[in-house]
Amino acid sequence: MQLRTRTVGAIAAAAALMSVTACGGSGGALQEALASGAAEKSADQEDNGEAENGAEDTEDTEDTDGADDAEVPELAEREASEIAELALDALHAVDSVRISGSGTTDDGELDMDLHIDREGNCAGELGFVEQGSFEIIVSGDQVWMKPDADFWRYSVGGAEGELAAQELDGKYMYGTTDDPELAGAAEMCDLDALLAEFDLSTSGNRMSKGPETVHRGTPVITVVEKPYIGEEATMLVATDGEPYPLYLGAPSAEDSFELEFSDFNEPVEIDPPPARSIIEV
Repeated sequence: MQLRTRTVGAIAAAAALMSVTACGGSGGALQEALASGAAEKSADQEDNGEAENGAEDTEDTEDTDGADDAEVPELAEREASEIAELALDALHAVDSVRISGSGTTDDGELDMDLHIDREGNCAGELGFVEQGSFEIIVSGDQVWMKPDADFWRYSVGGAEGELAAQELDGKYMYGTTDDPELAGAAEMCDLDALLAEFDLSTSGNRMSKGPETVHRGTPVITVVEKPYIGEEATMLVATDGEPYPLYLGAPSAEDSFELEFSDFNEPVEIDPPPARSIIEV
């Protein structure tokens, strides 16, 4: 399992999309907004089919079932690679999740906080430490994106960037995914594509268990991956209830990252901004 490599890939993908959004913002819809001076502005259902066994001896069947239950080890007693696999299986089965944290990319340090579901809803913020950030809200094919002043200064540049920072700070660009610029931003809210980056590969022999501890009030088991080359990555997996991964990080690596996972299967709250704060693009 390549925790570090795959996670860096997910962060890099988000960074690339943000870069495309920034570059795209210097023309097209942004130029129109500046020129016009506009100031208007799924729960997965699990198949819980009952398994029937045709044994005639009910008493023997009950005894056997009890023995099987007793043989199933607690999560913390399983092999490290099995714990990691169960954790990622649980993550891939969610209808929604909040992913927050930071990671180092070629463009700098990226901060992200996104709550995403499988129905095309998304709300959160993404940004580079030295290049500004933007709030994004996606509901189906509708997209609202609110860059901050630093984002406008960096992405547009020069006098026009300063003008955009002054005139458009606090305003939401609004449109649909038919607009290429907003469609690029909305791609960050594709839960299936994002979770695909958190996957398994054959390297279980490089994984080991760490201590049982508590993370943000939840009991967890630590799973550590030590790659053949590079720094180790750590996953904290909940031992109560579903074995969700609550933390995934490699803070000491050159391409460092730390991600928190929360709000599993919680509805994504979509609160469209008021019309006075919207610029249609």
